[in-house]
Amino acid sequence: MQMVANVCGVNLEGSISARTATHIVIEALPADDLHLAEAIKDAAGITFSGREGNRLRLSLGVHSTVNHTAETQLSGLQQQIKEVYSTYNCSLEAGESPEDQRTFSRKLTGINTDHASDQKKLARLMEVWKAKSDREL
Repeated sequence: MQMVANVCGVNLEGSISARTATHIVIEALPADDLHLAEAIKDAAGITFSGREGNRLRLSLGVHSTVNHTAETQLSGLQQQIKEVYSTYNCSLEAGESPEDQRTFSRKLTGINTDHASDQKKLARLMEVWKAKSDREL
């Protein structure tokens, strides 16, 4: 926090406890999901960047996986998107319409990766995911 404050020209005195830091992170994660869900909802299209940290100009973060196969990468992305939409839909107030997680794959317009064979396979799998979501919705 001190580094961020310094960049903004603000001098912070003292420090925060580990407990406070934990609460900040716990509260920030759902807020990040809500922000991401709104961005997806408002986006005309989404370009996925595989090797650079799964981006929609907003980051889905960096997550560890048991391996780097295309199937594992797609499954991890699908799980992240499911969690984002779950958080979003749980936060709605009466009368607000829930969002469908398949909207993400429907809005995919491209994928930016290197030319590794797993990334080419990931692009093909994402095409299948998008087509399936289009049919279902």
